[in-house]
Amino acid sequence: MKKWYVIFDRRPRRSERVDAPMYNFDHVAKTGELDGRRILGMWIIDEETEEVDVTKIHGSVPENILRLYHADRRRQTYSDPDR
Repeated sequence: MKKWYVIFDRRPRRSERVDAPMYNFDHVAKTGELDGRRILGMWIIDEETEEVDVTKIHGSVPENILRLYHADRRRQTYSDPDR
């Protein structure tokens, strides 16, 4: 199951889970707002994979999310040498 999290500019130390269709992620990234609230960063986590994957990020995200995202990209690259 994929979950979308966001950090809003008025609460920069707290992430919130978003209950919106995943296809809105790119639109929110372009506009910088979700439901009229400015965002600092956001990410999508896929919990159904063997290792929890961070599949998308945008903006300023926590360091642990950034590390997971880059680790996931490296795993994908090594599993598909033609990539």
